[in-house]
Amino acid sequence: MEKLNGNLLFQYLATSDQWKQGYKTYHKFLNKPLGWFNHSEKEALLKRLNRKECCTVYSEIDSNQVNCIQFISDTCSNALEQGASYDQKFFRCYKNRKCALIPLAKGSQRGFIVFCSLKGSERALKEKLSCFIPFLNSEIDSYQKLRDLHNVYETVHPRALALSSLHSVNRVISSSLNLDDLIPKVGRLCAQILKAQYCSIFLVDDQRKWLIPHFILDANGVETHGKKYVMGKGLLGRVAAQGEYYIARHCISLPLIDDDVIGVLTVKNKVDKQLFTRSDVEVLKALSEQAVVAIRNSQLLEEHERITLGSIKSINNILDINLPRDKRYTYIFSTLVYELVKYMGLPKTEILNIQRAASLLDTGHLGIPESIRVKEGTLTKREYQIIKTHPYRGVEIIQSIDSLKPVIPIILYHHERYDGKGYPEGLHGEEIPPGARIMSLIVAFTAMITKRPYREAKSIEEALQEIEQLSGTQFDPHVVKYFLALMKEKHIINLIKGQ
Repeated sequence: MEKLNGNLLFQYLATSDQWKQGYKTYHKFLNKPLGWFNHSEKEALLKRLNRKECCTVYSEIDSNQVNCIQFISDTCSNALEQGASYDQKFFRCYKNRKCALIPLAKGSQRGFIVFCSLKGSERALKEKLSCFIPFLNSEIDSYQKLRDLHNVYETVHPRALALSSLHSVNRVISSSLNLDDLIPKVGRLCAQILKAQYCSIFLVDDQRKWLIPHFILDANGVETHGKKYVMGKGLLGRVAAQGEYYIARHCISLPLIDDDVIGVLTVKNKVDKQLFTRSDVEVLKALSEQAVVAIRNSQLLEEHERITLGSIKSINNILDINLPRDKRYTYIFSTLVYELVKYMGLPKTEILNIQRAASLLDTGHLGIPESIRVKEGTLTKREYQIIKTHPYRGVEIIQSIDSLKPVIPIILYHHERYDGKGYPEGLHGEEIPPGARIMSLIVAFTAMITKRPYREAKSIEEALQEIEQLSGTQFDPHVVKYFLALMKEKHIINLIKGQ
């Protein structure tokens, strides 16, 4: 059988106006017994006694009150263990005072309320107590309804709060591509939802020996630095090593778990001075599950990025060895590409792909014979046809690298013309990928202002005039408009002039 939680019941009765008024009446009706108390567990009962949180009977019993309470508590425990019939039970305590055990029984739950130092015969007392019991049961019913509502709240509230927070978490995840941007946003969001003054996120290093701080928010709302922790040492280290959460009055520390523990999320000290509850743990678990997905995706993205950059660097090293390139020309070209796409307000992903394409644009020239590449005179028809194959050759070199597939259309079509007279496929207007249209203009402009063995370089003004004249034929008018506006920026002109 399950014992009624006497401590919670006592707290409810102590604050119930109906109980206070009713008990005052019954106290007088029962000839003012010494007092009453409820029984739940002996240890908890004695603990409450020592902390002086029980009803007045405890302070009114003589100096042997602990022994008296011990005796009555043992009597209640024995009745529970022996499966008492739950009738009123009268007994005398060690001070030879008449006491009564009033059964509390609701469903599978069992407990007692004890009256001490009753006056009168048992028969008379039974009649009087029979009037008291319905009143008592009605109060227990009210208590249980309140408790059930509380249980529903404790069950539903954290889930509702977690669900309402998922949109915010998903918005944070989708807006942050790298770990350095993501983790502070996740940490601040957790602190906001849990109303915590402090929040930290530590991640496990690659060797799984240390917890490295990636975000710490102090009580002043300032992001600070912290020391790393050894796995298995200290609170954070133990949470990470054991994979189990820790909750205290003012702290929750939760492992971030993917296939294994990847870090620890900790919140401390609510702003309203309230204590953390199991509900807070449930909310933080829901948030942490979303955070783990975001962190793992970000880590994979960063690893993917490292591999991609390594591939680009290797290809460029090969280009530098096999294709003598003017470093100043390369620097101006790549900078103009970046400045233009940024000025046009393109999405970050598109900017990244166009930048990568710019660094790989010459890749296709690796397959072109040097005699054709460096020829100073006019190319023959056959030689020009060979030159026109370099976009395909460039694609052949990079197409095996999955992460570079988005740059293939830019490299393949950067010699197409807006009027459809370009190569390799004669695409027209909007058929040409946007990145290729941008690249086509920058390639042409940079070539115009660069000296070649077979011609002199044009001035910036002459090159811009030609770009404007070719708008709508060779170049996309939309790209031309932005480029001409960008070229009015003083720092761009100084870049080209080498100032």
